Amino acid sequence: MENSILTGTKKILGLDESYTAFDQDVIVHINSAFSTLNQLGIAPAGFIIEDASAMWSDLALSAEVTSMTKTYIYL
Repeated sequence: MENSILTGTKKILGLDESYTAFDQDVIVHINSAFSTLNQLGIAPAGFIIEDASAMWSDLALSAEVTSMTKTYIYL
């Protein structure tokens, strides 16, 4: 999966990276999932993405937790 949070999430949703019509919709849902993950004590407080520049490594989580986080955000 891509290191970019937005690009990787779009890929798992079946959206081509170059197709940007739904980027804002996807970003809103990603940020909502991060808010829930923060409440669960997993994601850092106030972590949001605004575009494809945010990377999974920005979360500073273990590889195992990052993998589970990717799945949760996809769902």
